[in-house]
Order: sequence, then structure tokens, then C-alpha cells
Amino acid sequence: MLFRLVAVATAALLTATASILDCSAPDAPFKISRLSLRPDPPTPGLPVALDLEFTNTGPEITPANAGSASTTVTLNGLPFSDSKPLCDDTACPIVVGFNNRSSETTWPDVTGKVVSTIRWTDAADAELLCIQTTVRVGSLRGTGLDSTTSTAVMLPFLNRQHTHFDNSTMCPLSEGSY
Repeated sequence: MLFRLVAVATAALLTATASILDCSAPDAPFKISRLSLRPDPPTPGLPVALDLEFTNTGPEITPANAGSASTTVTLNGLPFSDSKPLCDDTACPIVVGFNNRSSETTWPDVTGKVVSTIRWTDAADAELLCIQTTVRVGSLRGTGLDSTTSTAVMLPFLNRQHTHFDNSTMCPLSEGSY
């Protein structure tokens, strides 16, 4: 009985909120029309998907003119970053006109504030798009979460070998999507 009471009390302390926004420069050639997280907010330890719809105003992006896909993640202010060739992160070519992409990964089992920024650039390092998500997961007192624990939890999330933006069909947007 005591275990159940502790579990219920712990679950009551854990809350989550999420926001997602287009942080692209006004002159970026990829004009984002829809962004969503599924589920919104993400659940620690479970899969989360980022759905993206955008219009490429030109030029077409191919492996020859693609730049990089960089991800910066902070957990309670501790920074982590990763960069890879754009066409390793999303399907290329990225045609002029309408495009949609979806990416899925397992959300890290952490508490606190997680801010993730994804930037795509061309070969000249000009920004194509920028997406920023902020998730706040309520803190549990006495968890012992420190910078060592945070690093151990965030590195697998950041070095997501299985995450890849693909051309999958978009799912209906959930309430609270942007």
C-alpha cells in the first residue's frame, strides 16, 4: 500500500509542457507551414515524433548543394550539440514546392527544461530552416539528477542513429500544435 501511495504522489509531481516554434530567418527559403509534436507534450522514455510541412521557395536541395543538419540540445542549461550532412538527416532531394517530413526518437527520461534547436543549412552555410522545441518536465525532489546523470541521459538522445526525417505522410495535427 505504501508503494502505491509513493507512486501516486510521484506521478502527481511530474508534469510536462511543450512549445514548438519556427525560428527561421525571414529570408530562409524553407517556409514552414506546420509543426507538431506527437504526443504533445512528449512523455519521458517514450517515442516522440516531430512533424514538419514546408514550402521550398528554391533552389532544390541535393547532396551537391546541401549543407548540414545541426542539433543543439540543452538540459537545464547544460549544452549538447551534434551536426551531420543534411542529406544524412533528411531525404534528398528537397524539391522546390511543398514538402513534408517526420522524425521520431525516444524522448529522454529526464526532469527539468529541455530546449532543442534544429538548423538546416545549404553548402554556403545559409540557413534553410530552424525549429525550436522547449519541453518542461516537472522536477522530482531527491532524484539525484546532476550534470553527470544529465550527460549520460542526453547523449543517446542527441546521437540518435535511428532518427531521420523522411517523406512520410503527415498525421493529423494534435491540439496545441503549431
